[in-house]
Amino acid sequence: MKNGKRIISLLMTALMVVSLILGMASCGGNDTYIFTTGGPQGTYYGFTQAVATKLSEHIANTTFTAVTSGGSKANIEALADGDAHFAIVQNDVMINAYNGVSNFTGNQIQSFSVIGAVYPEVCQIIAREGITSVEDLRGKRVSIGAQGSGVVTNATQILEKHGISLEDITVSNLDSGASADALKEGKIDAFFFTGGVPTPAMQQLATSTAITFVSLADDKIAALKEESPFYVEVAVTHDVYDFIPEGTTAKAVAVTATYIVSNNVDEDVAYQVTKTLWEKQAEIAAVHNTGKSMNIRTALLGMDNVPVNAGAKRYYEEYLAAYNQENGTSLTFDAFYYNK
Repeated sequence: MKNGKRIISLLMTALMVVSLILGMASCGGNDTYIFTTGGPQGTYYGFTQAVATKLSEHIANTTFTAVTSGGSKANIEALADGDAHFAIVQNDVMINAYNGVSNFTGNQIQSFSVIGAVYPEVCQIIAREGITSVEDLRGKRVSIGAQGSGVVTNATQILEKHGISLEDITVSNLDSGASADALKEGKIDAFFFTGGVPTPAMQQLATSTAITFVSLADDKIAALKEESPFYVEVAVTHDVYDFIPEGTTAKAVAVTATYIVSNNVDEDVAYQVTKTLWEKQAEIAAVHNTGKSMNIRTALLGMDNVPVNAGAKRYYEEYLAAYNQENGTSLTFDAFYYNK
């Protein structure tokens, strides 16, 4: 009987300890926060590992951990299920989830808010030498991305804005690596893919094959942005890809790799994450080259109607106030962050 009472006492003590730990977690002290990312070889995971390391170093009494996942859709669902606190996602997928459309039809998720866009995922068109415009793709052999990928959507939208349907080209559905190989072997004339720049595979392709980066016209970019607000305009130069001639600029559209946060995370934690993310950018870039693409002026572009987290917005307001004071300007929030 004494042993039974002792076991019950030990169990009650254990339960008290667990309750204490959970209570501490809910207060935000000595917490571990989970970032859900993408595949183990992808930029989402590698970049967020660097970010998580710097957040853990600079935010007291907290640990941030990056975990692999199935990508943007899975990440949003993980936040909704309470399996993660932060996530990196494509902004177009995020907008679909928030509005319950496309691949989130019947599964609307609004239990998150925006921390900020961290780098562009450029919708790139790589072609053999001699092809210089999207119009030149008519009648050509073109890979529009692997079936079911976001690249197919991007490619179809871009082609349509130039009056080209899939029936006007010979379509292949290859991923970026297979597309690069096919172009090198002369099996296709051009291909679309969406990803951060520079993409090493494209730099490698340029060492053996004469290629061009096909630029979009200003009116086509405007039309794409009007129809699909998640697109942002980007410029790609010789400094990014040496096969782009010096002194010229290739124009493209991009979706953005965006950090979001569960609405269950304390506003002050979101503030500290946002502050550290931008103020320690140089340290992040020293660990992962993608950090060099971070630009606070574009952090809130392409978010459509998805709300900015209150803690994140507090930091952006503080940054803008300091910027105005330092530069003798009086830019509004909309003018600084939304170019309005």
